[in-house]
Amino acid sequence: MENHHDLAELLQRQQAHFHSTLKKGPIKHRIEKLRKLRKWVFANRQAIREALMADMHKPEHESDIMEIYPVVSELKDAMFKVREWARPKRVATPLSMVGSTFHVHHEPKGCSLILGPFNYPFMLAVGPLVSAIAAGCTAIIKPSEFTPATSALLQRMCKELFSPEEVHCLLGDHELAQSLTHLPFDHIFFTGSPEVGRRVMRAAAEHLCSVTLELGGRNPAIVDETASLEDTARKLVWGKFVNGGASCMSPNYILVHEKIHGRLVDSLKRRIESTYGAGLEDAIACKDFTHVVSERHVNRIQDLVDRSVGEGAQLVTGGKGRPEDRFFQPTLLDDVAVNHPIFQEEVFGPVMCVMKYSKLDDALALIQNIEKPLAVYIFSTSESNIDRVKRETSSGTMLVNETTVMFGHTGVPFGGVRHSGLGKAHGHAGFLAFTNEKPIMRQNRVFPFTLLLMAPYTPLKRKLIGLVMRWL
Repeated sequence: MENHHDLAELLQRQQAHFHSTLKKGPIKHRIEKLRKLRKWVFANRQAIREALMADMHKPEHESDIMEIYPVVSELKDAMFKVREWARPKRVATPLSMVGSTFHVHHEPKGCSLILGPFNYPFMLAVGPLVSAIAAGCTAIIKPSEFTPATSALLQRMCKELFSPEEVHCLLGDHELAQSLTHLPFDHIFFTGSPEVGRRVMRAAAEHLCSVTLELGGRNPAIVDETASLEDTARKLVWGKFVNGGASCMSPNYILVHEKIHGRLVDSLKRRIESTYGAGLEDAIACKDFTHVVSERHVNRIQDLVDRSVGEGAQLVTGGKGRPEDRFFQPTLLDDVAVNHPIFQEEVFGPVMCVMKYSKLDDALALIQNIEKPLAVYIFSTSESNIDRVKRETSSGTMLVNETTVMFGHTGVPFGGVRHSGLGKAHGHAGFLAFTNEKPIMRQNRVFPFTLLLMAPYTPLKRKLIGLVMRWL
């Protein structure tokens, strides 16, 4: 692991490269780097799959749709649109400043730090890198220590495509991450837990560094009495158990109307067992299920489930883990209460929690009384219920009769609210995260309006100021 002096020297080299080369470089150079990165991803598709399989037992098709496709989509979007994103935007001149012209220019912030998580170790490291390159920034990437195969692959990618002065990947544990966050970067992009996000934000505040925090959260799914049960069960099971339940967009708890509660639980149980197997051995043998990243995480999930069942939650299916295989069975808990351990934090594992409600007011009140989630889901055919959820909840995103998939749309901004995140990412929003929007004003040299603002305030100036105020 590099010491603090080495890290500071690396950042200084990147700062020098940014000012001497990147900030002056044309947009076509950014596009060429994006094109080379896209070519590398396609050429190393199998290597990416194998690394994710080694780290998390992630199925190849899941690696394709959840790790590789989003990165390729980001790259394509940036390659074709970065010229438009970077183009200066003309801003209308107000009457009070007549004669002047205004543009907003987009300049790169400078040197960025990308701290990647373990759940999507390839996509959530390379996705922000695409935005940093498109914006014209340098980047230091610190991937998760829990996914060593993917982290080593990311380091190889950076060495093959970039000079260390432009993009560099450092491998290490939380102490390395902590040392990096105390350096004077211009922007930090962090994906992880709210607890660590707070530490990153405190460290960044020492240098008044801007941050993007993708933090996840306890995402609710409301299922009202008008929902289609089989369609709802199919989508909830996939959204919950994709990536082994370790998704920031995962539906963490399901609020189901009491009229359909029993039938939905039955549908969820059938769907889980038919997809992933009814017993522990069948589930371990399933080729369509991502495992847990470490033994420690398996033990943590097991403890949450066992304590919650001990306090009154009903185990419907699953509930068993095998730490030595880094595996926890897809699990369905019913009659979960707000004071149960499984509800008190983001599980980040394959445990689906069901709670019933009698009135929509009760479901909305519960959502409003906990931290703002990254996503709110509602399954309903009632437009009035859908509209109420839209108006009376606050979240990073909202999906109607679907879960999770909006993450793959680069045309919409992605991010949380307060506890679930700060700032937006993906596509144009990601470009802006690494960009300083700088307004530039050009003054009329013949008769600048500022003459009206300068003393002495003659009777004519006072009259003209009065006319301007009247027309504002």
